[in-house]
Amino acid sequence: MSAALATSTYGDLHWARVGQGRWDAATLFESLASTGPACLLESAVQPPRTGRYSIVCPTANAMVVGKGGSITFAEPGVEVARPLAGDPLHLLRRLLRERVRPEVAGLPPFQCGVVGLLSYELVRHWERLPATTVDDTGLPDLYLLVADRCVVVDHRDAVIWVMARGEGEAGWVGETAARLAGAPPPTVAAPPFTLADLPRSHWRQDEYEERVGQVLAYIRAGDIFQANLAHRFAAPVASGEAWSLYRRLRAINPAPFATFLRGAGFAVVSASPERLVRVDGRGVESRPIAGTFPRPTGAAPLAATTAALTRDPKERAEHLMLVDLIRNDLGRVCLYGTVEVDELLANERYSHVVHLVSNVRGRLHPKRDRVDVVRACFPGGTITGVPKVRCMEILDELEPFARGPYTGSIGYFSDAGAMDLNILIRTAVVTGGRCLFHAGGGIVADSNPAREYRETLHKAAALLEALGATTGTHPSPPHPRR
Repeated sequence: MSAALATSTYGDLHWARVGQGRWDAATLFESLASTGPACLLESAVQPPRTGRYSIVCPTANAMVVGKGGSITFAEPGVEVARPLAGDPLHLLRRLLRERVRPEVAGLPPFQCGVVGLLSYELVRHWERLPATTVDDTGLPDLYLLVADRCVVVDHRDAVIWVMARGEGEAGWVGETAARLAGAPPPTVAAPPFTLADLPRSHWRQDEYEERVGQVLAYIRAGDIFQANLAHRFAAPVASGEAWSLYRRLRAINPAPFATFLRGAGFAVVSASPERLVRVDGRGVESRPIAGTFPRPTGAAPLAATTAALTRDPKERAEHLMLVDLIRNDLGRVCLYGTVEVDELLANERYSHVVHLVSNVRGRLHPKRDRVDVVRACFPGGTITGVPKVRCMEILDELEPFARGPYTGSIGYFSDAGAMDLNILIRTAVVTGGRCLFHAGGGIVADSNPAREYRETLHKAAALLEALGATTGTHPSPPHPRR
């Protein structure tokens, strides 16, 4: 092993910087991550506003795991997990306050901290929802890793930061930095991830369209303006690890908020294009996506498609309603008069679709903190609808299965105060011998049910391709009609 590089230290934080060389976030994860819980937050595509950093948390010093009314604090090597009582967000606030310390200038915003999953179901702790969906996975509502070691790739400057907190951790920082500086990434030949059968939706096309009609009835009755209705695909796993699926998905559909989370008995694989919310200092920023066209193939001009998307009345109406919702969410935690839309109706292009995207920002009120921001914004309005709570009630009525991680968030809470959370769309969950993923679309007053169904297939196309399937692989539901 190469000799340890010199490290810098401030308080109990140690760090070293090396050139990126041929390493990327995925090869760093393969080389450094333990076989236990670990997390990768990857900007696999680097737009200027969203894609500067990728973060590898190769191990967990402790885990906070919540399900229903039960929350535990588990530490590696400690046989019995410690039960915790209270609102999950209050417990998160307490954990973050115990770990907070001054930001070190010049380092990336993540300077060790807490990373992990906030499931969509977490919202049931502070909003009264019917809870009529079936939870057939048992996945946690909250799954957080306390990460005292991390490696951060700065894509803009092509450098790698190795960081760790704690007494004795300077040695790990120096040795890891020397290893990355001294050798190219190893070649890892992992077996492919394969399915035993084709992915199938729990609804046929006519069933999905029927429920779109029910959403439209709620819109006509004045209950809501827009709702995001999703259906779930499922398939049995034949062989391979979820990491191989992530590797293939990132190659097919690189995304600025991609993530791989390995938990106890499950894995989350995501090529998310969407930020839920970010806090940096007192700045708060959300980047809603609403409005989708399929990306043209062959010689069809991409510019013409993006221009048509921007002009489309239905897509614009959906987008502007949701921008207003995000403005309202941020207004609950930001100083009056500071919330603004600094980018409106921009285009972002991905492997199979193009999207309308805006950026909403504000200044955090001095009496509010990161956890208040989560409570105000979670789950994202772009994947629930307007108004948010009534839409979630209707989705509980129409969607048969609990969403679980889908449309929740994975991201980080830095010990130095920053936070960045994605929205888990274009996301698969591997658990219990099955691979599950959802696809949905925003329904507004002039939505066409058949077109909305086709849009969900366009959104599912990258995952289906990564799984070796196509959008024609779900002719009948594997579950009884509800």
